[in-house]
Amino acid sequence: MKNNNIETTKLLERIDTKVFFMIVGLMLFSMYFPYNHNIAIVYQVMALILGVWCCKKNSCGIAFVLILNITREYIAISTMDSFSAYYSLNSSVMIIYILLLVGIKLYQKKGIIKFDMAQMLLVALGIQMFMSEFGVMNSDEYNTYFPVVCCIYILGTLMVEEKSSNFTVKIAFLLSGLFMAIGIIPYYISHSSIQELTALINENGLLVDRNYQSLFLMLCILNSVVLLIEYAQEINIFFKTGIVAIIVADIFIIVVGASRSAILGLIMAIILYIVLNVKSISRNIIFLGAICILFIFAYNTGLLEPILKRFAQGDVSSGNGRFTLWTQYLANFKQGNLVQVIFGRGLIGKSIVGAPAHNLFVSILFSFGVLGETIFLLYCVCIIIKVLKLCKLELIIIIPILFMCCTLEPYYRIEFALYIACIPAMLVKREERENERTKYI
Repeated sequence: MKNNNIETTKLLERIDTKVFFMIVGLMLFSMYFPYNHNIAIVYQVMALILGVWCCKKNSCGIAFVLILNITREYIAISTMDSFSAYYSLNSSVMIIYILLLVGIKLYQKKGIIKFDMAQMLLVALGIQMFMSEFGVMNSDEYNTYFPVVCCIYILGTLMVEEKSSNFTVKIAFLLSGLFMAIGIIPYYISHSSIQELTALINENGLLVDRNYQSLFLMLCILNSVVLLIEYAQEINIFFKTGIVAIIVADIFIIVVGASRSAILGLIMAIILYIVLNVKSISRNIIFLGAICILFIFAYNTGLLEPILKRFAQGDVSSGNGRFTLWTQYLANFKQGNLVQVIFGRGLIGKSIVGAPAHNLFVSILFSFGVLGETIFLLYCVCIIIKVLKLCKLELIIIIPILFMCCTLEPYYRIEFALYIACIPAMLVKREERENERTKYI
């Protein structure tokens, strides 16, 4: 009991309660306070000041970026709120925030920076992505957040403090999942039926792409699952119940959205969990029992009907036309000169082919060439090797997300960039913990 209390104390020390109360307060304000342009400006300044002040002692920068910007945007679009009528951090404020945060971290570390192979590869990818915009004639596909994403790849590993990064990142995604639930589910259940809502999602152009929303929710769900498992001995039953409730609520949003790639990603995560816990028969029985109960409930309430209909559609075998798109992208890539083959043609694929590539690996190859593709693949290999060595549980997140990347191209989205930029720092802390355990064995 004494050891458990010590561990609980250590866990609580990783949370700066003032920081998270401020984040929650700003998020609730942005969700429910009527939009006002002047107040929005003040809000941006406050968020910037509070973000810098709160992140001096920990890695809460990830929470500020995720919750105050990404989560709010998904909530606004998913509930057909006006694009302008929400409080969010614009790209300029976010870049200033990242630079200030990195400056603080460098000062605290006395300018001593240690990069492993994975971090150096991300820096190289970020630099190449940033430089690509200067080499294209048409930059329409480079949105206002693209420089932010490049900054995250280049500087992201310096935004977090290794000591608390693993826990903080997962708490950030947990909070994001919480706000997604309380912001979207009331809108969803206001409709007379799931079928009505699904039809609305399919037909209304204001709504966010269900696949990207589901990818973000998958990051929230899977990070929350790993948090629950990894810190099971350090958190009480009330916290555990809350985490489970958030996970179930976010799965509900995915199910309503009927994203096939997300559903397959969840199934893959379940299989990975069972394989990783193959020796724990009792745990797997309980886990499978819970899955069966949820499945029966979802089937009896009609939640699964939209999903089953989508899987029954004739376009499944052709990947909803994605195979044709991949072929067209690869054909156009081969037509490029030697420089374009090596360094890519930039983000102009949609202008040439007429649609996004719907595949991260195809898109990177076309946009950033053999060099960009090699850098990203080497990064993935480095991370997976390290995860297999230090914490196989993290595979529950990484593998399903990479699988979903076969039908999406989220590498220029903030939430995806933040997660993969934080993985190396998270693994550094895991390695330290593993070394400490080894000493006492």
